[in-house]
Amino acid sequence: MTIAAMASFQETLEQVLVLSTFIPLIISSGGNSGSQAATLIIQAMALGEVAVVDWWQIAKREVKSGLLMGVTLGIVGFFIVFGGHFAFDLFGEHFIRIGFAIGIAIIGVVLWGTIMGSMLPLLLKD
Repeated sequence: MTIAAMASFQETLEQVLVLSTFIPLIISSGGNSGSQAATLIIQAMALGEVAVVDWWQIAKREVKSGLLMGVTLGIVGFFIVFGGHFAFDLFGEHFIRIGFAIGIAIIGVVLWGTIMGSMLPLLLKD
């Protein structure tokens, strides 16, 4: 996301400043899952284990793994907010909404990163 795109959310982030502390976690989770998926697909292509025609089976498998990783990390993100609220009273009265927002954002970003990481090498294969 570019600086200009982030600036359009500045007013919203000022209202719920705590959400901005989770942006690096969310972004890095998506980047890491995409890199991992791309690495595995490129290795499998280099070894001749998969071809471009196998894209649908690859996509189904990566959606499953992306959802599993995303849900796992989303639950961890939710419990970080939950624990932070009860241990340090960090998130105010809307801590459950904030926890769900963080968890759902992580699920979406990890799923998207996994799908893009696995499909781009196939798309760019000559």
